[in-house]
Amino acid sequence: AGTMDTYKKDNFLYRAIQSIGFGVYDMTDPLNPVTVHEHEYDAPGDYPYGVYADENYIYLCDVDVEKIYIHQNGGDFSELGQINNINSDRVATKENLLYTSEGSIYDISDPANPLGIFGHSYTGGTSNGEMKIVGEHLLISEGGHASWSNPRAHVFDISDYQNVELIASFDNDQPSYGIDLVGGRIYVAFGSQGTTGSVEVYDLQCDGDGVYLWGECYSIENTTELVLENSGLTGPIPPEIGNLTNLTKLYIDYNQLTGSIPSEIGNLT
Repeated sequence: AGTMDTYKKDNFLYRAIQSIGFGVYDMTDPLNPVTVHEHEYDAPGDYPYGVYADENYIYLCDVDVEKIYIHQNGGDFSELGQINNINSDRVATKENLLYTSEGSIYDISDPANPLGIFGHSYTGGTSNGEMKIVGEHLLISEGGHASWSNPRAHVFDISDYQNVELIASFDNDQPSYGIDLVGGRIYVAFGSQGTTGSVEVYDLQCDGDGVYLWGECYSIENTTELVLENSGLTGPIPPEIGNLTNLTKLYIDYNQLTGSIPSEIGNLT
């Protein structure tokens, strides 16, 4: 069946399966993917369209029946709860908060009883683009068609969920279906079927005397320790960490980092 959306977390790939449900696949060996679980809803008129996963749960957006299904991520992958009467194409989570493509936020501390949060300023949305959270930033590419109005992609500051702030937007003649934030730079993919696309790169700047690391800004003067154990960090250790000259304690165990600690860093214990 058709794949409507995919999401990768660690070595696992999650996909929304058209008119059926979702699947989970172990991609440790990408030449020999292993099917971990596939789920069929068997509901009249259902149309799974978007999928997302965090450490605890899998979220399946079914647009035609206007539901977001919440499943256990692991074990028997059982269904734990639903958000009803919502036509959300994509979602993303930060801790116990679920951000939807319909400009809404839900508290999912109890997945069996998701609670809508009111009075916030979040207005983000997408049709068939991407939603991703990196640190305190929510990244959204709107997808759609070349005829849709600008801007095409956005970055929101979600450090305060009640006061979500739009901090950047990106315009282009073509739709945007992909956006990412890596090493203090924002990568936005523009293009559509049958056209020549592009990837535009932008620097994310910290205010004042700051260093951007793993999705957050850290003050050079005031940062004396970093506790980032088991935080899902991947890739090379950013060399900018060497600018934290007052750093004395660094805890980055149990991540998937490569490379060495820069010698310019402060006096580590």
